[in-house]
Amino acid sequence: MVKKTTAILFILIFLFSAVSAAEEQNMQKLLQIEKEVQTAEENHDIAKINKLKEEAAGYVNNIKTAEKYKKIFPDLPNHDSDLNGVVEKLAETLNRKELFTIMEIFPDVHSISDVHRSILDQSKSLKEIHELIDKLPQNNYVFHSIKSRAVKFVDDIESAEYFKEIFPELDSYDKEVREIYRKLKTRLTREELIKFNQIFDSQKFNSIDNLILEKSQNISDVLDTVERYPDLKTYYPSKIEKMAYKFVEDRNTAQLFLDNFSDSDTRYIEGAEKYLDEDYMREDEADTSGKTDQQETSQTQNKSVEGSGSADTNDNTYKTGKKDEQRIDADKSSANNISAENKTDDYNKLLKVEEKINAGKTEESSAMRDSINYVNSIKSAKKFKDIFYSSLNNRTAFDIINNLKSNLSREDVYQLTLIFSEFPAVRDAIYSYIDKSRNLDEVIDASKQFTDHKYQSKSQKKGLEFVSDLSTAYKYKKHFFEHVEIGNTAANSKIYDFVIAHLNDAENIDEAVEISGKFDDIYSRASMEKAASDLVVSKESLRKFVSYYPAENVWMESILKQLSDSELLETARNFEKKDIEDKARSIYFNQSETYQEFKNVINYFPEYKAEAVDIVLNSIDNVDEAVEIKNFIPELTDHIKKIAFDKVDNLYSAEVFKNNFDADDKKSAVVKKLIRRLNKNDLAELIDLYGISKNEDKIYYLNQNYRRTKQEYNKISAENPQFQLQGKIEDRTRNELYIWGKAIPLNAPPNVYGTLLDDSNIYVVDYDKNNINANFYAAQGKYLLKKTTGKGNLGQNVPVWIYGDMPEELKNIENELMKINVEINNLEL
Repeated sequence: MVKKTTAILFILIFLFSAVSAAEEQNMQKLLQIEKEVQTAEENHDIAKINKLKEEAAGYVNNIKTAEKYKKIFPDLPNHDSDLNGVVEKLAETLNRKELFTIMEIFPDVHSISDVHRSILDQSKSLKEIHELIDKLPQNNYVFHSIKSRAVKFVDDIESAEYFKEIFPELDSYDKEVREIYRKLKTRLTREELIKFNQIFDSQKFNSIDNLILEKSQNISDVLDTVERYPDLKTYYPSKIEKMAYKFVEDRNTAQLFLDNFSDSDTRYIEGAEKYLDEDYMREDEADTSGKTDQQETSQTQNKSVEGSGSADTNDNTYKTGKKDEQRIDADKSSANNISAENKTDDYNKLLKVEEKINAGKTEESSAMRDSINYVNSIKSAKKFKDIFYSSLNNRTAFDIINNLKSNLSREDVYQLTLIFSEFPAVRDAIYSYIDKSRNLDEVIDASKQFTDHKYQSKSQKKGLEFVSDLSTAYKYKKHFFEHVEIGNTAANSKIYDFVIAHLNDAENIDEAVEISGKFDDIYSRASMEKAASDLVVSKESLRKFVSYYPAENVWMESILKQLSDSELLETARNFEKKDIEDKARSIYFNQSETYQEFKNVINYFPEYKAEAVDIVLNSIDNVDEAVEIKNFIPELTDHIKKIAFDKVDNLYSAEVFKNNFDADDKKSAVVKKLIRRLNKNDLAELIDLYGISKNEDKIYYLNQNYRRTKQEYNKISAENPQFQLQGKIEDRTRNELYIWGKAIPLNAPPNVYGTLLDDSNIYVVDYDKNNINANFYAAQGKYLLKKTTGKGNLGQNVPVWIYGDMPEELKNIENELMKINVEINNLEL
C-alpha cells in the first residue's frame, strides 16, 4: 500500500512539474515575441506585428501569459480576432476565480461574453451568482439566463429573499418567481408563505391565500389569515368556519370562535357553546378523570387522527363535546350488549300481552303504555304495531322510533320508516336513515326515496360530508344541482374549492377544460379560467384555452408571457384570434434582443418591420458588427452597407468592408474618406487594396497637406475656444454691446482662459441683434479677442473682456483646410 501511494504521489509531482515547465516555456516564448514586436514597431512593420500577434496568441494559457499578451499588444481593437481567440480559449480552461481576473484584463473584448457565460456555469450558489452580477453591466446578455440559473439554488425562504435582493426589478408576471413558488409552496410553513408573499409583493400567486389558510395550526392563525386576505371571507366563508371550528377545544377557543363567527352553522355554534356550559364542562372533566390509561390513549389517538386530516377530508366533520361523544359510545355499547335472550324474552312478553287482549283479560289502551318497554328490535316493533294498530298514535310512534333509531343499523331504520310510515313521527326515522348513510351513493339513494323538501335539505347537507374529491363533487352536483347552483351555500363553496384545487393540479389544458366542462353549468368559465391559465405553455394549449374560456384581456398578456420564445413566435405568426395574435406580436417585438429575434420580426411582422430594422441598424458600432448582421440578416444588406461605410475609419475596417460588401461603387469614397486619417504607409496599403492607380501622387500630396494643416488647425483652434455669452444689457451701440454677464466655454475645459463663471464686464463686438431678448443677451460661437480695463462706477479700474467673431488666424487656417477637403472630394480616382 505504501509503495502504491508513493507511486501515485510521484506521478502527481511529475505531472505538476511538466505543467509548470510548459507554462514557463510559454512565458519565455512571449518574452522573445515582446522583443520582436518592439523592433517591428520601430520599423513600422505592420505585417510582422500581425504575424507575431497571431503566434503569441497560441502561448496564452493562464493569467500570467494573458497579462503578458495584454502588455505586448496594449492597443488591440476589441474585435481583433486573435485577441478574441485568446479570451475564448481561456474561458474554456480557467477556473472561476481566474476568469474574474480575465474580466479585469480584457473588460471590453467582444468575446468576453464567453468568460461571463463560463463564470455563470461554474457558479454553485446565489452568492456566487450575485458576485457575477456585481461585475457585469446591466444590459449584459448573461442577464437573460442568469435568473433561470439562480432559481436552481432557491430552496428555502432565506434563499428566496436573497433572490429578490439580487433581482429587485421583477415583471408583474415573472416566470422565474413563479417557478420558485411552485418549487417551495408545499414545503414552506404558513409563516414562511406569508413572508414569501411579502417578499414578492409585485406578483399574484394563484390561491396562495387559500394555501396559507390550510396551513393554519390554530384558530388564531385562521383569524390572522382572514384579516390578511379579506377576499377569503367573500369566496370561501364555509371553509373558513370549518377550519376555525376544527381548533375549538376549550373555553378560550370556543369564545374566540363565537366572537368571530356568530352567524356560523348552528351545529358549529351549539358545539362551541357547550364549552362555555360550566355543568357540561364539570361533568366532562369528571368523565375524563375516570378513564383508564388505555381509554385516554385511544381518545388521544382518535383526536390526533381527526386533527391531522386534510382540509378536504374534514370539511364536513362536525365536533361534539366530549360528554356527547361518551354518551353516544355508551349508548352503542349498551345496545350491543342486549342479548338475544333479552330480545326474545321481550318479544315473548308482547305475545303474552296479545293473548290477554284477544282473551279480553286486559284493555288495549292500558296494555299499550306498559308494552312500549318491550319494543327493542324491528321484529318487536312490527309486532307492537300489529297488536295495537287501532290504538297506536303519533306520540307512541315517536317514542318507539326515538328509542330504537340510534341502536339500529341503517337497513333496520329503513324498516322502521315502513312500519310507521302513516305517522308524522316517521320523519325522525327518515332523518336517522339519511344520517346513517355511509357514502354519497347511499345519501343519493335516500334522497330519491324520500322526496319531500325537508328530506331533500337533510340529504343535501349529509351528502356534502362525503364530497372529498372531484368525482364525488361532480356526482353531488349532478344530483343536487339546484342546491349547488345557489351561490351562497356551503355546497357551492366547497365544490368550487375542489374544482379550483383540481384545476391547479391539472397536468395539461385538456384536463383543465374537461374539469371545467363538468361544472360550467354552476360556475362561470371566467371564474375558472385563472386557475387553468397557468397550463398554457404552447400555441396549441393557448388555442384550446381561448376556445373554451372567455380569456379576458386582463389575463392575456400574462398568459402570453408564459410561453417560450419559440411558442410565442408561432402564436404571433398566425393565430385564430386576431387580437391575441396582435398582442403576441407586440410582446415578441418588445422582448426581442437577439439578431435572430429581430430577423423574425422583420420577416413575419410587417407592422414592426421598420422599427425593427432601425433598431438593428442603430446597434451597429463597427464594420465587424455590420458584417455579422449582414450574414445573419442578408435581406438588409443594402441598408447595412450604408452603415458599414459610415463606420470605415481605418485600414482594418476598409479591408473588412471590401472583403464583405460589393465595394466597387464605394472604393473612391473610401479612399477619399481615409486620405484624411491614414498615415502614408497605411494609405499605400489602402491604395493597393482598392486597386487605385490614378492620381496616386496627388493622393499622397493631399494626405500630407491635410494632416499638416489639420494639425495646425487643431493648435490654433485650441488657443481660440468658443464661448457662450449671456447677461443683462447695460449699454449698446450699432456695432457694440456692453453686458454684465458670463462667458462659458463650449469646446474647452472650464479652466480655459476667457471663462467667466461669475458676472463680469463684457463687450461684444459685431453682435447679432437677433440674440437680444428684451434686456437680455445670449449667443454662442463667440471668441475672446482681448482683455482690457475700464472705469467702474466709482472711477476705479475694472477688467473688461472683449468678445467677437472668429479671429482671422483661425478663419484663414479653416479656409485652407476647407480648400483641401474640396480638392479631396473632387479628386478623380
